[in-house]
Amino acid sequence: MSTSVTPAPPAPVPPPEREPSLVRRMMIGHGPGLATSLITTVMAFLIGGLVVLGTGNNPLSTYRGIFNGTGLNWFFPWVTGFDRETAAYNLQQTLLITTTLMLTGIAVAFAFRCGLFNIGGQGQWAVGAMVSVWVGSSWAGLAGGAHIVLAIVLAMLAGALWAGIAGILKATVGAHEVITTIMLNWIAFWVGTWAFGQGGPLQNDTDPTVPISNDVQESARLPVVWGDAALQGLHIGFFIAIGALVVYWLMLSRTTLGFRVRAVGRNPEAARYGGIRVGRSYFLAMAISGAFAGLGGALDILGWQYRLGILDIQYSSVGFIGIAVALLGRNTAVGMGFAALLFGALLYGTSTRSLDPTVFDPSLAGNLTLMIQALVLLFIGLDVVLLALWQRRGRPRPTLRLPRLRRAGLAPRVAAAQRTVARRAAGVARPARPLAARAGAWALARVPRGTRAVGIGGIALALCAFLVSLPPITVRSEVVPPLIGLVAGAMAAYAIAHQQRRLGWIGLALAVLGTVGGVAATQSSVENLETVFVWSALAAAMLRYATPITFAAIGGMFSERSGVVNIGLEGMMLAGAFAGLLAAEKTGSWVLGIAGALLAGALLALVHAVVSIHLRADQIVSGVAVNFLALGVTGYFFIDVYGAEGTPTGIPSVPDVTLGFLDGVPFLGDAVGQLNLLIWLSLLLVPVSYVVMFRTPFGLRLRSVGEHPRAADTVGLSVYRLRYTGVLISGMLAALGGAFLTIGFTGSFTENMTAGRGFIALAALIFGNWRPRGAFLAALLFGFSTALAQRLPVYSPSAATLFETLPYVLTLIAVAGIIGRPRAPAAIGIPYLKR
Repeated sequence: MSTSVTPAPPAPVPPPEREPSLVRRMMIGHGPGLATSLITTVMAFLIGGLVVLGTGNNPLSTYRGIFNGTGLNWFFPWVTGFDRETAAYNLQQTLLITTTLMLTGIAVAFAFRCGLFNIGGQGQWAVGAMVSVWVGSSWAGLAGGAHIVLAIVLAMLAGALWAGIAGILKATVGAHEVITTIMLNWIAFWVGTWAFGQGGPLQNDTDPTVPISNDVQESARLPVVWGDAALQGLHIGFFIAIGALVVYWLMLSRTTLGFRVRAVGRNPEAARYGGIRVGRSYFLAMAISGAFAGLGGALDILGWQYRLGILDIQYSSVGFIGIAVALLGRNTAVGMGFAALLFGALLYGTSTRSLDPTVFDPSLAGNLTLMIQALVLLFIGLDVVLLALWQRRGRPRPTLRLPRLRRAGLAPRVAAAQRTVARRAAGVARPARPLAARAGAWALARVPRGTRAVGIGGIALALCAFLVSLPPITVRSEVVPPLIGLVAGAMAAYAIAHQQRRLGWIGLALAVLGTVGGVAATQSSVENLETVFVWSALAAAMLRYATPITFAAIGGMFSERSGVVNIGLEGMMLAGAFAGLLAAEKTGSWVLGIAGALLAGALLALVHAVVSIHLRADQIVSGVAVNFLALGVTGYFFIDVYGAEGTPTGIPSVPDVTLGFLDGVPFLGDAVGQLNLLIWLSLLLVPVSYVVMFRTPFGLRLRSVGEHPRAADTVGLSVYRLRYTGVLISGMLAALGGAFLTIGFTGSFTENMTAGRGFIALAALIFGNWRPRGAFLAALLFGFSTALAQRLPVYSPSAATLFETLPYVLTLIAVAGIIGRPRAPAAIGIPYLKR
């Protein structure tokens, strides 16, 4: 019998895959594809339609009115006569907005391809706009082409340098670009407000009461290719923006720089091992992103605005919408082009200039646009669901299995009990000491000694160099501050020479600043100093302004200690502010108002938690979406409920706590003798949150899932339950801060009244190294700077405005590690998938 084995036939060779066409590669990029973006957009519009229907309006007629307002009906041949002329004008305005959104979208997408999340497009756009209006209005005598080119190039360079700050900090000290770009946004905001405000260097020369720049000269204005230049016709910048999309695609797919950027974005460690300079790629990616955003600001100024004022800087949101453009367009050239057109059409189609008020209230429609943008961002997180459904198509089993929550195990408790039993069995007992002795030992252990004491003393003397010139001491001699500053500098130098470099450099910098400030204070009149530096009034105002930031910052600590980034603190504060006032006004009880605020914050936090934890979406994207959602929802229902009249008077407010025994006591009586109840709760929250986070089993478990979730899961802790708990606590505390603004402080609500306080709270949290005490001290710093800035107009209104940048500059210094390098939880921002 033969033992030979018949060989198996060779496996068929699969046919080679066809390389996708050029257009297809530009469209699909590396994302999930066009289908997901379309489904995302349709779902957002459907839910937006339900909101319109729920408030008694017809969503079909509303969307039809918005569509006609965009001018896109110009492409329909049956639109003729005056309607066609109107459609042409509306389409020109839509394309003007689309031009800017394409460029701010590229600014986000290019950084994202390098693994960076650029939220600073708004600040980079503002810097580019400021430089272009300065060049366009001041540099007379240049030929038309040269003037335009010079203004555009300098604007792009300004945007690149502004974004490059975040790139340098990321490359050198590892500072997270989200925080640094947010801080740079606010610095640009206040610098622009100062530059174009009354007495500012860029204010117009004709009317000093109007906070706006001079007009751009004719030689610096872009040619109009469609429409009337006097009526803001479409300029050549639209084609420049399309060219920028092509450059973006070519740069990423056809250049060595693009290859390095993509390699770093996919795996920075592997890229570094392959010889790519990761830090250099971070800087270049951010600088190029900023150049695109700066180009957007230049095209806006030179193409159709021709001037720039405070309101343009304060109310523009094109940089933030660029985030939605990049994400909806999947960071691809063609995708971002269509996404920019969609959002540009929504922005103009819902404006008062284009939407028929008999069809739908334009003020409501503008907030509907914000809601649709937020829903688009949220549904981008559903890629996990959509892709799973597509991959499991045709199967009879359920299409998606989400990780299940499970109860925390008893292993930590058992281990602690076993240690206690073993210690007692061995006869080891803790010596009982009186409370006073323990408190004294605790205090003595924290008294600085040696070189450290010298460094801290130098810092204290440096502050004294400035304080001696202020009331109540009010030294008038110009010699005293320099003498104190000299001694402080010598102590700082000693600390530097004896290995206390951080304390020494801080003391040396403060010695210089304290000396300069002290000498300047001696030049001021005593009357002005006593008007500004009323310490009891400053302390009371500081506590008022610090309260909402304290609530939100400590709330953010609970979320981020569990491993979930919460950029959505701003939105949760805003939701709490509106819900608290609405509940208090409808029920007649401030207690129920607080309850309504807590509920609104918890609901919005739940949205963020589901998308971030279970759907494993990008937590920063989810937080940005939450902010957009809160802004749109609160604005929409505020106008729908209260109308143009605004909130009524007599809304129940949180009462003040009066400490009668402090009447007549210097400083304390005026500073803390009568404070709102929520202020006292915020002060109480600091020690309570410390005990909960660092002295209880719950805090230990929460921190463990933020540091090492896999190990926590191994010992029986539910990572998902703890992270949900942390995010919900953060939402409720942030909402409590928002409620203070409405029913504890102002007694009214206005759209977007939080005005960035959530971002300030996030900065305070990082400044304080994710600890309650540090976050509270940072909140006090922000509150004091705000209180002081309100009194500085005695000297100069413009200088007082510029002073508002101080907290953001200090935050940049803090995250750079000069004051002390923050250490984030190890697993923060990393989605957890249970195996």
